[in-house]
Amino acid sequence: ALDSSDLLFRAELLSRSWTSDETVPEYPTLVNLQAATVARGVYSRRRLQVVLADFWENHFTTNGVKVLDHLSFLTDVDGSTALDYAEAEREAATLEAREYEFFLENALGNFGDLLRFSASSPTMLIYLDNILNFAGEPNENYSREILELYAFGVDNGYGQSDIEAGARAFTGWNLCKVPREEAGNPHVDCEVDFI
Repeated sequence: ALDSSDLLFRAELLSRSWTSDETVPEYPTLVNLQAATVARGVYSRRRLQVVLADFWENHFTTNGVKVLDHLSFLTDVDGSTALDYAEAEREAATLEAREYEFFLENALGNFGDLLRFSASSPTMLIYLDNILNFAGEPNENYSREILELYAFGVDNGYGQSDIEAGARAFTGWNLCKVPREEAGNPHVDCEVDFI
């Protein structure tokens, strides 16, 4: 019986290791990503989930072209271009695909999970300029969008001070470029800052 004391479990962490088994489809261009998204909508067996993923992608909107532009202008420490245009476009499409895949897998899930993912999404950090949000120079774009568009709605009980507090909370959320084999490892040092 569930309430019996005859059986006891004691959970204990014996070991842990970081693994990067995440598979995210890679697309060479943003156009390829758009075509794949349309094809998935037509041929998927989970059409409701695809429609909801499209809804969430639209709700937490980002812009692949802005992400591409940002990545195209990244420089290495020595001042050389970090990514050529084709690499930047592949990276932008992959980042957008990762976001879409999350919305697809969590389309029927918890809104808080979607909002948390959006807050840390590289595409969102670039799109709403949160990568330019520094202590002493807060950028209110993302904080304002959370309150006005993503969660509460315009004139729904918050004020400018709430927007400013949100901007301070998101200060310092940034990105860095790491070797592909280290993607997802939070302990690796940055090779290229995304600002």
